Amino acid sequence: MLSGFFVLRKSSTFAKQKNTKMKKIKLTLCCVCFISTLTFAQTERKHHFGLGLSTDLFSGEVDFDNFKMHTFEYDDICIFENLPMVKLYLHRAIFIGMSFEYEYNFAKRWSVATRLKYNFRDQFYHYEFSDYSAVEDKRVSSMAGLVVTLNDLEVPLLLNYKIPMAQNTLFVVQLGAGLSFNVSKTVPNFDGKVYAVSVIDRTYHIDFEVLKTTTYFLNFGIAFESVFNNHKLQTRLSYTMYPEGLYKWNHYITGNDISTELYMNPFSQNNIEVGLAFFW
Repeated sequence: MLSGFFVLRKSSTFAKQKNTKMKKIKLTLCCVCFISTLTFAQTERKHHFGLGLSTDLFSGEVDFDNFKMHTFEYDDICIFENLPMVKLYLHRAIFIGMSFEYEYNFAKRWSVATRLKYNFRDQFYHYEFSDYSAVEDKRVSSMAGLVVTLNDLEVPLLLNYKIPMAQNTLFVVQLGAGLSFNVSKTVPNFDGKVYAVSVIDRTYHIDFEVLKTTTYFLNFGIAFESVFNNHKLQTRLSYTMYPEGLYKWNHYITGNDISTELYMNPFSQNNIEVGLAFFW
């Protein structure tokens, strides 16, 4: 009877140990399945949202700015002939772009993307004008500072092709097109005078004209994409081209038996941008 008790006790202990081992095995299998599911979900994730920040590569270098190319200056002969002399030049420029982005991976190396991008651009100009005063027998000059603020919203549709370079690093080629909506409220409109007796009635006018508030653009770009923990960081270089002329300067001088008009050709600003974008 006693020996039977010990046999039952040993059998019970063995059963408990067996059940414990089975529970550990089941728990381990569940953990493996859970981790595998997460890994699969990460590798197969198709939708990404992100934030981007960029600047024009030449925004601080006015020599490369298209807004500088479309300024003007009267010929120096005006000084020797005692005629009005006018000069408009770009002093400095600022450009910042901020975007909210969405990307959909529809194939192993292909994706489509779009974004709502707000561009802030300030152009700082100096407008110098002078005239000869016969009464005072000297040239009298004046200068005004003009600020052109050009803010716009961009909505492109982009096609991306991704080439693996190293572990978790991709090279991205981007091509697309979109619409731009001008949201600027103020553009300069200036009437100046030089305060000399014989030319007091002359007015030196200049204004900046926005020709189109909605236009289309083309976008070409490359990027390096780093992937980590289901997040992505892109370092970008892109070129945005606006085929249509969007802006124009108008200038004239009137008064004291003189009337001149100068209407510049329409132009646009094509951006070469560098930036970063973070996706989750």
